[in-house]
Amino acid sequence: YQAGLKFDNLSDHYGFNEMHLNLNGDINYGFEWFGNDKEILGMNIVWDMYANSFDTMYPYSYIGNTEVLDSSSVISNVLKMHPYFKFKLYGFDLNIGMSMFVTTQDTFHIAPHITMFNQFLDGIFNVRIGVVGDVNRNSWQDLRMENPYIGPNADIINTNYFKYFLETELAVMNSLDFALGVSYQSMENAPIFMIDDRYELHNVYKP
Repeated sequence: YQAGLKFDNLSDHYGFNEMHLNLNGDINYGFEWFGNDKEILGMNIVWDMYANSFDTMYPYSYIGNTEVLDSSSVISNVLKMHPYFKFKLYGFDLNIGMSMFVTTQDTFHIAPHITMFNQFLDGIFNVRIGVVGDVNRNSWQDLRMENPYIGPNADIINTNYFKYFLETELAVMNSLDFALGVSYQSMENAPIFMIDDRYELHNVYKP
């Protein structure tokens, strides 16, 4: 078993604050079913809680709706549950499971999580194949790292990912490897940016 805790807090001179709490854990059990190699049955759980607050009266040149509230606060949650089963079959290391997501914005979202790995020619040639789905909350921390001119109190929507991939690796010698990979990824609600019209200076962006 494994457990982890993460906490961070981000604030700025616009009166905006984002607090993030992350709890994650994994519990698994190994047993012999098919042969000498142990099979592993497990569950991974991740919970993210975001608390965002915003002083609508403070930002420079903000012309949004300030008649109703002087400040606003929003709490959102993302819960990820990933049951999985790891085992060997015909030389392949298989990890078969599914990822289930419960978020504040979307009631329920489910995606497969399947990977296969095998070594050929005594580890000289390796192959990894998989299909993986995920959900990411575009936190203000993530958005500002992608675009440092993002405005506070940005409208945040979760991004849903779905990825197929095939990766190969060839070890030519001890100090030289060649790797080749092909992947296809679809994204729903991936952020792009435009000028935020709520600021009369038009010098910040919104997703």
